[in-house]
Order: sequence, then structure tokens, then C-alpha cells
Amino acid sequence: MDDLRDYRFYANDMLHPSSSAVDYIWEKFSETYFEKSTIELQLSVQKITKAVEHRIMTDSEIKKKMFAEKILKQINDITEKTDLIDFSSEINYFAALLDNNC
Repeated sequence: MDDLRDYRFYANDMLHPSSSAVDYIWEKFSETYFEKSTIELQLSVQKITKAVEHRIMTDSEIKKKMFAEKILKQINDITEKTDLIDFSSEINYFAALLDNNC
């Protein structure tokens, strides 16, 4: 609790937690209650969801295709380990990105 007394952990209204506070609390919670494999899985899934939100700025069709293939491989690697996560929308997104490049 002493860590959270710092002003950087409060939103502008000085009442609600900031996004950095939420991230800090989640990190401490995860370290305490999750196994290492769960944390690694969560980080991998987070990378994929960030990739979907990523705005592709290149005009190079080859780079776009390589990016989509890389993320699809990461999704495949995760789904080989566990079937508990539904990546159908992410797979559709990157498959469409591949189709647009061909």
C-alpha cells in the first residue's frame, strides 16, 4: 500500500487510480498468485492482442505478409499448448491481411 501513495498512481482527479496504478497492482497480483507459465501465457496473448491493434504504416506487401505470418505462428504456438483461448477473431484478422497481400 505504501507504494501506491505516490501521486503518479492517481488520475487527474486525485481520487481514482491511474492506468499505471492498475498495471502495477496487476503485476504484483500476478507475481503473487499466478504460476510462471500462466504469466508467460498472459504476456504472449497480450502481444497478440496488441498486434491486432497495431496500425500498419508500411506500404510493403512483403512486410505486411511477414508480420501476419509471424503473428499467426505465435497464435498456433499458443493453441498447441492450450485450447482454452479463442483466437478466432485474431486468426480471421491476420488471414484477411494475408489474403489482401496475395
